[in-house]
Amino acid sequence: MATEEQVQEALRREELEPLGRIVLSKDEPETAFVTIAVARDASGKQQPSNASLHLTAKRLRLQGINVQFLLRYEQAEEIESGLRATVLHSHIDHVRNVFVSLSANEARIWIEPKHALSAETIREIEDRSQTFLALFDVQLTEILLTSEELLPSKLAILTTIRQLAPAPMTAIAAELLKRGLTVPSDDWLKRKLDLMRKDKDIVRLESGKYVLTRYTLHRLGTAKSFRSPDIARLLALARRGG
Repeated sequence: MATEEQVQEALRREELEPLGRIVLSKDEPETAFVTIAVARDASGKQQPSNASLHLTAKRLRLQGINVQFLLRYEQAEEIESGLRATVLHSHIDHVRNVFVSLSANEARIWIEPKHALSAETIREIEDRSQTFLALFDVQLTEILLTSEELLPSKLAILTTIRQLAPAPMTAIAAELLKRGLTVPSDDWLKRKLDLMRKDKDIVRLESGKYVLTRYTLHRLGTAKSFRSPDIARLLALARRGG
């Protein structure tokens, strides 16, 4: 079973620098989730390219390490905030928020509706979104409503932080994805975490990592079973070598 340090060293040899913490899968011992920053060069090509990342993953598999790359785009926040402003400007009565998930030159959009949306409204949002994304050479693949997606509950996020604490946002997102939940975008998760901070559920350390407050720890309690967050965290620490 590969350790976090071994994965880090393997990535260093491949000249890749992960963003945040490397997350090792509990269900698949040899699988690691690694967040990588990607950007576009002067010619508009993605760096590192999807092809190079695929080859890197293939070489690492030969070493017994299965890496799943989570890509974070430098333009992601700009695109998401711009699209949000565009959609809300024309549909403020129907839409509460907009989130974007980017992959290569494709985008999935999550709409948080204020009420049930008509087919006509969804088509209008789709048309405006396609026009906006075309400015960045990004293609819209689908529009989803957050009310129809399996989004992480507050409890799911808190138990994840409890298990990984102190937990960077990238690790929280990766763990939620491993649980089969949908994280629409970094901004979506950041907003959820900010709300929890305001509610005194969690604290953001100077390092940028998150921990639960004593009050939240007391509320969650400690279940006396192997499925409890405390036991899961101890097992996770043991797998990382303490």
